Amino acid sequence: MITVTSTKKERPEDISIGIFAESGSGKTTLTGTIPVKNDKDLMFIDIENGLEVHKKRSFSAIKYKAVKVDPDGPIERMKEIIKFLRANPYPWIVMDSFTHLADLIKADMENRPTKYNLLTKKGDFDGLKMYGELRKEYNKLIMAFLSLKGNKVCLFGSEEKNGKIEVMMDGSFKKRVMFQFDEFWGLKVSRDKRELVINSDGVYVAKSRMNGGAGNILDTYERPDIGYILDKCYGI
Repeated sequence: MITVTSTKKERPEDISIGIFAESGSGKTTLTGTIPVKNDKDLMFIDIENGLEVHKKRSFSAIKYKAVKVDPDGPIERMKEIIKFLRANPYPWIVMDSFTHLADLIKADMENRPTKYNLLTKKGDFDGLKMYGELRKEYNKLIMAFLSLKGNKVCLFGSEEKNGKIEVMMDGSFKKRVMFQFDEFWGLKVSRDKRELVINSDGVYVAKSRMNGGAGNILDTYERPDIGYILDKCYGI
């Protein structure tokens, strides 16, 4: 059976947003601007133990490090969380942050190479194979996260490289990551202001599908307020 739908959207129901910034820029604080009717409608996958900035709110949270599975490892922990959220959906889910999760996976592979089959026949650590396995695991976890019902926000760290601010994992830019998201915004912080870079500006590598689809109503730089941006596009 073929179902014909309309392109018109009253509001986003399954939007995916990636937000990147350098450490300490306030990415987690920014998530407090997500438009929820009730704080309990927002679930944090708390990987960095950095939710102190929301101590006056009542958001839901899963402490990543408190999840125990067998075998116990960063990949298994995240799969267990995603399994739980698949069975218990939330209107909004935030992963804070994928960059930190990636660091934990890399460290686990380096510390337990036998578990990941990363030793050569001579018993040496195969670093080249590790990076290949990392890419596969990163992609599988991001796609599993994005397959969850509801709106998703994933936070990433960034670094300056060749004059551009880009998402960094394992010392290299993972440009393909941004294409898996509907929106991929950079949080820009200067001495006197904070703003979201909605589209690439020559320094921040960003993108917005809402911008084009909504009649180019978003500016390159918008106020750091997720609810405001969604309201500007959809009038929610």
